[in-house]
Amino acid sequence: LTFNRPHDKDLPLFDLSLRPLFACMDIPTIVVSTLGFLLLERKILLISKNPTLILNCCEALCSLLFPFELCAPYVPRLTLPFQSTLEFPGAALIGIHDDGGELATRVRAEVPLESILLDLDECEVYTSDESNRFETVRQCWNLLPAAPTSTLVQELTALCRDADLLPGQDYTSNTHTSTSIPLDDRAV
Repeated sequence: LTFNRPHDKDLPLFDLSLRPLFACMDIPTIVVSTLGFLLLERKILLISKNPTLILNCCEALCSLLFPFELCAPYVPRLTLPFQSTLEFPGAALIGIHDDGGELATRVRAEVPLESILLDLDECEVYTSDESNRFETVRQCWNLLPAAPTSTLVQELTALCRDADLLPGQDYTSNTHTSTSIPLDDRAV
């Protein structure tokens, strides 16, 4: 029995499915989130009532940055004692469990500046300036090189089609979601 580490030039090991992310968001939103907002050092907040879904989507977004690495605060499950992470300058990837508590309610009511909120349950995108939500996403999209971005979207669309996955379908109503055991802040 021999264990070999993959070569440095190979794709990174990723032991989670990308299906939850692609089922919750459409491909252009994923591309803008990953390449646009994270690489331009803006915050991405993922919110859902399913904590497992949040973790899987956070990890999937990090893996899609390859060959880059996330050099920013990464909090797959933000808890109330660490809410100051939302005020950090620059990029951050933050997951928020919407358990009906104070933190999720506050973030939904007022998205932090320079942030994008991806609601995984509703397949919606929110920004700090709701009146210019689409303009913010469009500006970020326009900052990406047109030809490579278009090719990436086409290839991801083809991969989803081959996997019988409709991007943006409601993953939360599928049988793939698992029930989770609620944890208190000491377990994080």
